[in-house]
Amino acid sequence: MLSSSVKLTREELYALVWEKAVMHVAKSFGLSDVGLRKICVKHDIPTPPMGYWAKLAHGKAVKKTPLPPLKAGNSNWIYIHEGMPHMKAVSAAVARAAEDGAMTSVIMVPSGKPEHLLPILMAAEKALKKSKPDREGFVSCEGSGLPCIRVGPNSIERALSILDAFLKAAVNQGGGVNDKDKNLSLVIDEEAFTLRFYEAKDKRSYRPTRDDLKQQARYDENSRRIPSLYPPGRIVYPTWEYYPSGRLAIEITDPT
Repeated sequence: MLSSSVKLTREELYALVWEKAVMHVAKSFGLSDVGLRKICVKHDIPTPPMGYWAKLAHGKAVKKTPLPPLKAGNSNWIYIHEGMPHMKAVSAAVARAAEDGAMTSVIMVPSGKPEHLLPILMAAEKALKKSKPDREGFVSCEGSGLPCIRVGPNSIERALSILDAFLKAAVNQGGGVNDKDKNLSLVIDEEAFTLRFYEAKDKRSYRPTRDDLKQQARYDENSRRIPSLYPPGRIVYPTWEYYPSGRLAIEITDPT
């Protein structure tokens, strides 16, 4: 099961570390409290001071430090990918933040390639870039340890960015990804669904090459001599030429 990274906003992580002690939040992510504090410092997220939880437990007045505005040029997204053996606990924590209105269900896709691409998509990127375009101009990858992808070379980065955001959102919402079988599958409530990502194709009138025209001339000559074997009027080259359209799609199928 894929459990190597999770994507949060500053607001979501801020809500989590003020909901319960940092050491407990860190455990949910498979991190040490020192490791999580470093992440909070890096992203300018304040954490409760020493004695905060003891005062709160005894009914004493405590002050919650507000989250500073995002600094210009910094990203609002945080990727935690140091281990995370407790994905169910992480999903539960994120769900609580959602109940508090601290997070959104919208899947945000970055305009460029993510800084921390999921390992399975890093493998897909390598396979796609090694793949030779087929006669319609598409490259593809599939098989154990890989998602099923078929896109044009110019769409590789965008496809991986969309899949990365989609899979991380699925995991954050309590789902999972099985990459051990023939092809990658999305697991929701212990049910596996096949996942395919592809680019639709467009068509235009085919422009015959010199070789096509020579082959047509030979056929026409044979048709005049032996019409029973070479039916007159047949065109030996394609009518249409297909090519990547730029329109991307995710297909999720129940295999049963």
